Amino acid sequence: PPRLQALKNREAGGTGGTIRAYALLLAADKTTTFSQNIDNFIQCTMESKEASPHIVMRNIRQFMSGMKNYLVKHGEREFEKEVEKERLKLKPNEFLNLDAILEGVMMRLVVKPLREHVYKLFVEHYGNTGSLRTLVESIQYAQGKHIQELGVR
Repeated sequence: PPRLQALKNREAGGTGGTIRAYALLLAADKTTTFSQNIDNFIQCTMESKEASPHIVMRNIRQFMSGMKNYLVKHGEREFEKEVEKERLKLKPNEFLNLDAILEGVMMRLVVKPLREHVYKLFVEHYGNTGSLRTLVESIQYAQGKHIQELGVR
């Protein structure tokens, strides 16, 4: 099936490889709007007083969607040409999943640098709500039980 073929190509670095590389090149060039927006968002997120990990995650998701939209609708430099070159390489039963390609790029450029910050916010949040303590107590309780007592057959 075409979807399966597209996923296999994506895994192998096939279809979309030049688009991925070009988007990463745009991000590395600090003169591009794409790069400046990403750097600014990461800096603002790190410096923000927002303590709710859920709000921070929502903001990250919205930013990533917005930046993917920016590249698709407005492009930057030769982005549209790279996309067109990739489309021309496709076989009749393949499609270019630009959203998935750009999602991977945004995960690398935005989520990865913010991972530790978001992790810390979640630990603080669940520590303050008592959820971590409840989890620890539940794990300790379960460790003292036989597997059948926990409902496992």
